[in-house]
Amino acid sequence: MPHFKKTYPFLLTALCFVFSCQRDVEIEPWTPEILAPIASTKLNLQNIVSQNNYNVNDSGQVELVFSSSLYQASGLDFFAIPDAKNTNVVSLESITLSDDALSTKITLEEAYAPAKLLHGRWVPLPSLTLNNAGKADVDAQTFFSSALLESGFMIVEIKNGFPVELDTLEFELTNKSDNSQVANMIFFDIPPGQTVVDTAKMDGVYAEGQMNGTLLKVVSAATTDSVKINKFDALELNVAVKDLKAIEAEAVFPAQDLIDIDLNWRYDFGGPRIKEMRILSGKLNLEVISTINETIYVTYQAPGLAQNGEPVSRRIIVPPAKNGIPHKATEVVDLSGVEVNLRGKASEGYQEENAMNYKMKASIQYTGELKKISKTDSIYVYVGLEELVPEYALGYFGQFRDTIGPEKIKLNTFDNLDGQLDLKDAIFRLNVRNEIGMDALVGFENISSTNKRGSQIKLTADLFKTGLTVDAAVNKGKPAIIQYDFTPDNSNVDAFIENLPKTIEYALNLETNPGTDTTFDDFMYHDSKISADLDMILPLSIKTDGFTMTDTVSLNFSGYDDLNSIKRVELNLISYNYYPMEAKVKFVMLDQNLQPIDTLFNDPDQLALPGLFDGFGDKIVKPSKSVFTSTLTTEQFKNVLANARKAIIIVQFDTYNSDHKVIYDDYYFDVQLTGKFLNEISIGSE
Repeated sequence: MPHFKKTYPFLLTALCFVFSCQRDVEIEPWTPEILAPIASTKLNLQNIVSQNNYNVNDSGQVELVFSSSLYQASGLDFFAIPDAKNTNVVSLESITLSDDALSTKITLEEAYAPAKLLHGRWVPLPSLTLNNAGKADVDAQTFFSSALLESGFMIVEIKNGFPVELDTLEFELTNKSDNSQVANMIFFDIPPGQTVVDTAKMDGVYAEGQMNGTLLKVVSAATTDSVKINKFDALELNVAVKDLKAIEAEAVFPAQDLIDIDLNWRYDFGGPRIKEMRILSGKLNLEVISTINETIYVTYQAPGLAQNGEPVSRRIIVPPAKNGIPHKATEVVDLSGVEVNLRGKASEGYQEENAMNYKMKASIQYTGELKKISKTDSIYVYVGLEELVPEYALGYFGQFRDTIGPEKIKLNTFDNLDGQLDLKDAIFRLNVRNEIGMDALVGFENISSTNKRGSQIKLTADLFKTGLTVDAAVNKGKPAIIQYDFTPDNSNVDAFIENLPKTIEYALNLETNPGTDTTFDDFMYHDSKISADLDMILPLSIKTDGFTMTDTVSLNFSGYDDLNSIKRVELNLISYNYYPMEAKVKFVMLDQNLQPIDTLFNDPDQLALPGLFDGFGDKIVKPSKSVFTSTLTTEQFKNVLANARKAIIIVQFDTYNSDHKVIYDDYYFDVQLTGKFLNEISIGSE
């Protein structure tokens, strides 16, 4: 008895009824026919082409589309702002002591004792030589309390208030504490009422604020007439210092600028020459470190950086250092939105480029307090423009060359399509969009297509000889756009596309500002881009010889596992062809590893007829039905049943040199595989 599954209970019931009603009739064995679906699919382009590559135009015609980026660069790829850093270190060598002056007097009575007795009398005076003729306190604490001087000058001015000419005058300045010499000067021929000046270098001198001024020697000339003696007549001593710099000192420091800068900070952009820019993000970093025992006031002002119409400026106050421990002060300024003028100084007429003007002062103020400092004390000032990203820039960006590729683009547009194809009205287009305010030249070294079988077609075109010139954008809202269509007149684009590429390989180069014009009209925004894209639009109006569509389907042999009862198997291929082309169909049976084990319906004379036109226009209105039969032996079917798990359905279309056929969205090719199984049933009498 053959094995029937639930798929056919009606057949068993019918047989039992017949046998029970005709017990006395002898029946011969018979072979009922069992029809069952094994596989089916509906092939249309929408199902086997990626939705990203499938489009339907206004007339319902199918278009295969593809778009890919070949190149894209932003303005920031052509113009970057390097960090700019400036460091100033000022040690005590740059700090000056006070340049004040002081005065003292030595009276005639102090220099010449008889003047006390002769006061008010007219007498002639002989030539006199006086040693240690007088001494005066010199209070130099307005200069310093003490100082070991590295350099500078002491200026001594002597006015002769005595009634006689002084032939020789030797003056000595000593520290009061230990009588060590600070300066020694000799003056000659000083008439009464006249002033003389001499200067002494102070290099390596140790000086204190309390000093003695001594007339070591005075030689006067004899008078020819009597002179009136006034014991209060005096030599006036004026002592001044100039440009004193100390190795170490304890002093009251005058107000002074330790750093005073007004300069153009020059940028090296590596080729671009910029007049102005606006900052999207970035910072100004100010840092001051001081070991000086004075309060340091740092003022930074940048006319070249405008924030809300005003120059960026900051003031940092650094407290005095104590016991050699430095004080540090920092400030970070957000420069987002700041306008940068790179034309240099206003006082020079803004004639430069890549030059930002800024000013900085580091100063101490007069406090009247004694401060002890040494040569090792210093002030460190760091100014940095860091991590600047331009939002906008204007100038000349220079000539930049970028090579792209070789690169490879993968296409899945034709994954389930194959064969020879003759397309009509195909579009293969290069789009270049330039949002940056500078010209560019796009050159091509290679564009080629390779299909799934490895066959390669290199695109040749007139464009490749000259490159594609792209104008500069006019402004941010008006980019320059170039579209170049590869046509049969200027290229071999038909062969390139009809190769049904699996990959497109390309190599190109980009050159900015390719000419010699170096005007300063280039501009860019941070989000400005220059891009090159490749578009392919294939309106499906085709002529073909062997164009194929494929699909992989599962097989259903449930209910047919009683192989011993099967005498013969007939497989029927039923197709409904809505396409305007004849088609050959074959089934390739696959095992569980998707390896082919058998091919069915491989008869080249079995052609599915094209769909039916309505007599008007070029559109199919009704599919054509075709039925093909393939008979399998029991052994052949056993092999298929035992091993086949899936099948590749291959539909090959041909137009046989007819006109191009338009393919519409609603076209399809419906395939059904059914089995006709003849089972032998033995029936005996009761």
